[in-house]
Order: sequence, then structure tokens, then C-alpha cells
Amino acid sequence: QTCYKRQHKLEDKPLKAVDNLLPCQFYLPVPNQGWVSDITGIRTYEGGLSAATMLNLFLRRIVGWSIDDIMGKY
Repeated sequence: QTCYKRQHKLEDKPLKAVDNLLPCQFYLPVPNQGWVSDITGIRTYEGGLSAATMLNLFLRRIVGWSIDDIMGKY
């Protein structure tokens, strides 16, 4: 099974991708063996926000999140 791997760029220069330590294995039978995270931009009338989440694969729940304007405007 092949997982999708997005190629990111910064100012037209490719960024080094981090190795995937959980190759498409999104169900884990034991706790504390795997987490996944994502970050996304949110546009508001007052500027841009960044939202980050952390998902525990065993519990299938979000165990941490944060919203901030640290990434600047979108």
C-alpha cells in the first residue's frame, strides 16, 4: 500500500520531507505507539490563524490542539 506524500516548497525551493515512521498503518492495537498531526491555515476577517491538532491512533481521539497567529497572514 502506498501513502500519499505531499511535496512542499518554500520560495520555489523544495523542502526535505520527513520520513514516514507509520507507513499507512493507522490502526494500532496498543496504546502510546503512534500519533499523527496536521496543521492548517484559517482565514478570518482579522488575519490568518494556524490550527494544529494531534491525534492518538489507538484512542482515535484528538489529544491536543492549538490555534495561533504565529504563521502570519494568508
